[in-house]
Amino acid sequence: MGATGVFDAYLDGETLTFSLKDGNFVDDQTGATWNILGEGLEGEMAGKSLTPIVHGNHFWFAWGAFNPETLIYRGVS
Repeated sequence: MGATGVFDAYLDGETLTFSLKDGNFVDDQTGATWNILGEGLEGEMAGKSLTPIVHGNHFWFAWGAFNPETLIYRGVS
């Protein structure tokens, strides 16, 4: 089982973008490390939190059966 976290990337007047570096979520603007709960752990953003966005976790087979028009995009790794 996996886990998801969905957050508004706008914080302190700036829209953050994120990359996966050495298995960690890192924002490209400051190099701060974030966890799956949207909490800044290390760096300039330590102690800050992103605003959560309401979302659902679904098994693909159930989602795909009821939403066959769904498109899947693979991010750059």
